[in-house]
Amino acid sequence: MARVIVAASGKGGVGKTTVAVNLAIALHMLGRRVLLIDANLTTPNAGIHLGVFNIPVSLHDVLSGKAKPEQATYKHPYGFYFLPASLDIRKLTKTMEKRLIQVINKLMDKFDYVIIDAAPGLGKEAQLALEAGDELIVVTNAEMPAVVDALKTIELAKIHNTSILGVVINKHSGRNEMTKENVEEFLETPVIGVIREDPKVKLSLRRKVPMIISSPSSKFSRDVMNLARTITGMGTVKESFFESILRRLGF
Repeated sequence: MARVIVAASGKGGVGKTTVAVNLAIALHMLGRRVLLIDANLTTPNAGIHLGVFNIPVSLHDVLSGKAKPEQATYKHPYGFYFLPASLDIRKLTKTMEKRLIQVINKLMDKFDYVIIDAAPGLGKEAQLALEAGDELIVVTNAEMPAVVDALKTIELAKIHNTSILGVVINKHSGRNEMTKENVEEFLETPVIGVIREDPKVKLSLRRKVPMIISSPSSKFSRDVMNLARTITGMGTVKESFFESILRRLGF
């Protein structure tokens, strides 16, 4: 039975979807069966990150009862499975939101990990994802406004009895930011991953090819892979001096 992990954030713009997409691929690279679900029903973005636009059947069709979960689950060329939401806002109805848990229950036996990319913020859609998940990863930046919103997300998860796996600091530059220890102390929650800022991320988004595929030796990709290894209990891998030199030379 799968571990159902929700990637959530108290605010938009922290890179939650980028982390969720690359984490799903990293877990697959570690030999796990992975399903990524875009649960951002009103403004889905995971498909855009993956270059998936025109899909015949989406999560919206499943939630509205027009299709079975298996019909909307696609094997991506990168090897993991993807259940995308529709970019067509006209497909959104008020009743479909309540069925997400049922959809996940029907699919979870086929996977080791189900990663849910939740809607940003603290609204109804985000809470729906929290209810559907077993564990929570809170994605934030090391800046006070984002960390305050992360705290609100953690408190919301407690209300929904969602286990908090930990915090992931994304876009970490180390310049005029809170430290990992500062974030842990403020949130009273362990930081399980620090993903360093990488200018190549924006290029990967434009090209619609996730960083862990386009630049597997980049600091971003190495940090995401270490996050995946932490989640699976495999332990992190430190970059050797030789690997560091090669990465800086662009290899």
